[in-house]
Amino acid sequence: MTNPRRASAQEYRKDLKSKILETAIEMFRAFGLKAVKMDDIAQYLSISKRTIYEVYPNKEELVFEALKTSSETHLKEMEKTLGQYDDVMDMFAQYIKCRINDLKNTNPLLMADINSYPTVKKYFEEVEEIYAKHSMNFYLRGQEEGYFTRKVNLNVIKHLNKATVEYISKAQLHKEFTPNEFLHTIIVVFVRSICTTAGLKRIDQMLDNILHE
Repeated sequence: MTNPRRASAQEYRKDLKSKILETAIEMFRAFGLKAVKMDDIAQYLSISKRTIYEVYPNKEELVFEALKTSSETHLKEMEKTLGQYDDVMDMFAQYIKCRINDLKNTNPLLMADINSYPTVKKYFEEVEEIYAKHSMNFYLRGQEEGYFTRKVNLNVIKHLNKATVEYISKAQLHKEFTPNEFLHTIIVVFVRSICTTAGLKRIDQMLDNILHE
């Protein structure tokens, strides 16, 4: 038979962990990883810093779980949403809308700060591979639907895209350009440039309707 006090303590700890995690996710997205201290989270929740350390032994463990939870949730929602579209360009348009909304609500410092946390950096390298597979499927599907030319090596496009994203983070270009400017340029360089006539018509409509809203 379960001890009521023990069950109550377990529920309290579970609820506390959830509140700490939710608060950390919100604060990391708003201010970046380095700017948010354990004291800040404790103060926001009106608990002691010691209480947080009883749940998360160190900040890196909290950062890891917060970003892992956020990333997994985002990926599941994206896959569910994109799975509803039969046309690859409609799917891409919806993806860009989601990315714009996500970037608007996330401090650019968050991604730049990831390099300071080895376990988190390694995890996101794995996540990037998942997104790379989705990107490759997008290009292949675009070829099948007649939107993208078959005269380019898609693996080269994939590596160039990855290198560009890495450079944007390393050079901290977020201080100079807006998320919309990045997305517009990346789409023009890596998507529009391989479009067929039919693809050009669809991608230009998308650029006008979404990125210039």
